[in-house]
Amino acid sequence: MEEAGWIRAQWRTTENHRRARVYELTRAGRKQLETDERRWTSVTAAIAQVLKTRRTLQSLDLESRPFTLQRGDEALKAAHWPKIVEEWIYFE
Repeated sequence: MEEAGWIRAQWRTTENHRRARVYELTRAGRKQLETDERRWTSVTAAIAQVLKTRRTLQSLDLESRPFTLQRGDEALKAAHWPKIVEEWIYFE
């Protein structure tokens, strides 16, 4: 992070006369932190939505109900809704 210019480091002497490395966030570091916080918020919101959708599907007890779902030219037939949802989440 220091090489990227996000933090600045200095050696200082403490009250106990020991040397300590002290780090300070730079302006570029604050900007990067804000960017990373926005990205983190977005990712965690997406994960929360996926988990909410999965819980909703599980609460509907649809596992015993077969269905046909059209995705492009391909027809998917399944009796296990969460598996289909997981495939869409992880493979599309």
